[in-house]
Amino acid sequence: MGHRIQVTKLENILDSLKILSNTSNRKGLENDLDAIKLAKKLDGLPLALATAGAYLDQAATSFSAYLRLCEESWAKLQKMSPELSSYKDRTLYFTWQISFEHVERRNLLSAQLLRLWA
Repeated sequence: MGHRIQVTKLENILDSLKILSNTSNRKGLENDLDAIKLAKKLDGLPLALATAGAYLDQAATSFSAYLRLCEESWAKLQKMSPELSSYKDRTLYFTWQISFEHVERRNLLSAQLLRLWA
């Protein structure tokens, strides 16, 4: 067995933007208002930031479009999943849901495998 490492949320917005920049392969995010809004929405949660950045890289979409997806996914989540009580759980869930829906649109078989493994 490995050792468990507790990863805490990032307090500095620049650290959050760095993760988004590295995972989305986009530079100059310190001046991008939509990137800053997204970093704040994801509340410094490293896994959520990395998931969002990877989606932005793979889907070649804008930060403003991703923010709209977040709002839509958040609204669906509030209706469908009351058992996700913590904000952290909900934030991670909606970033994963956005990515999963992208996989599902591109390759249904891959999405079915992900469902099976979940």
